[in-house]
Amino acid sequence: MRKTQQILSIEHREGRLLEDILADLYVSQQKSSVEIAQKYEVTAVTLRRWLKEFGIPIRTISEARLQKFGG
Repeated sequence: MRKTQQILSIEHREGRLLEDILADLYVSQQKSSVEIAQKYEVTAVTLRRWLKEFGIPIRTISEARLQKFGG
């Protein structure tokens, strides 16, 4: 993956690699892609592309709703 200025800026600000940031927020903390995109001022499409490029499985709408509202 080619690191854009946007990615380098996020990594510099957070002090860690974008892959680690996304794994923590999206996988461990179960934040939504929209929440993370807003935090880093990118589009949800860009955020989902990053998740895909890093091999982080994207939740389905059903999975996201279960996590948000309980099962």
